[in-house]
Amino acid sequence: MKNFINLTLISCCAIITALIAKLDELIILSIFLALFFYSVLYLIGEHRNQKIAGIALPLSYLFFLALIGLDFILPATFAGLPLIVYYYTHWDQLWILFSCFFIIGVPNYNMIAFSLMLINCGFSIFLKYLTTSYLSLSETFINTVDQNTVTTRTLRQHNKYLMEQQEVEKENTVLEERNRIAREIHDNVGHKLTSALVQIGALEFTMSEAKQSEIKALHATLDEAMAQVRESVHNLHRESVSIENSLHNLISNYKFCTVDLNIKIDNEPDNNIIRAIMSITREALANTAKHSNADLIKINLNQIANNYILLIIDNGKTDKIDSKSGLGLLSIEERAILLGGIANISTENGFRIFVRLPINNT
Repeated sequence: MKNFINLTLISCCAIITALIAKLDELIILSIFLALFFYSVLYLIGEHRNQKIAGIALPLSYLFFLALIGLDFILPATFAGLPLIVYYYTHWDQLWILFSCFFIIGVPNYNMIAFSLMLINCGFSIFLKYLTTSYLSLSETFINTVDQNTVTTRTLRQHNKYLMEQQEVEKENTVLEERNRIAREIHDNVGHKLTSALVQIGALEFTMSEAKQSEIKALHATLDEAMAQVRESVHNLHRESVSIENSLHNLISNYKFCTVDLNIKIDNEPDNNIIRAIMSITREALANTAKHSNADLIKINLNQIANNYILLIIDNGKTDKIDSKSGLGLLSIEERAILLGGIANISTENGFRIFVRLPINNT
């Protein structure tokens, strides 16, 4: 747009110069000829082929000299020289201006028009300099904005990743605390109740028959308390490490679409495997909500031979995602590799994650 405005200004000045040089109906034709020359130079210079684009500069010198030579046939064509000068972008390209002095030998030479033409050439150089500086600053500004945008996006991804890691650590802390409580109940309360049962059993042999019924009732109460403690410890421990409960809790809070969970495993994974599966599933659900239009996600966790196989599939159309650029997807691969497994991520026909985690490395 700025080039168009500049060329319009230069053309107006060229027309004025040409009219001062000679009042003739061919004057406008000479200006359009200069504009045509500039257009040809611009199109050639913008060509993708560098060899073709390199022809523009020597061709501009030829056009410049042609406009001077045409003065002998078409009056005042030298007035269009500022349009060719506007094409030049470097000072060392302006040596061609010295050829303007040949105009002095043109018939009906007009000193005023010649002086105005030189002033117009200077005006063209000044406009070109301003435009080039503006475009350079604009490009620098756009690159800075783009870089800031990329930096902001990266920081957001890092922040999201850190927040997810914080949630994982929080969950791991809760699981560890449940395990600790279960161990303490088992070690302390369980052992004391066992000791009390042993002592009650010994008292049964030393007490009189009249008091046997009271001892047996106390023994039954302690047996019941022992059974309840064992059941509570077992449930607490199972809740703290159960992959099935953890996945069900995660899915129950997922509102983007329906999730079909299918678990077929013989052995409960250890905490490292559970953490990896939970983190991978959480990232997969987040990616579906962010990048896909799916209305169904299928999560299958199976145990095949000595491996846990996690397969997560949605039925939506997913944008192509580079697993090397996203922190979340990259963390999926890293978690699998750290546990001796593999992770394959695909976005063809929906979002798919395949993870294999070996049992013997857990």
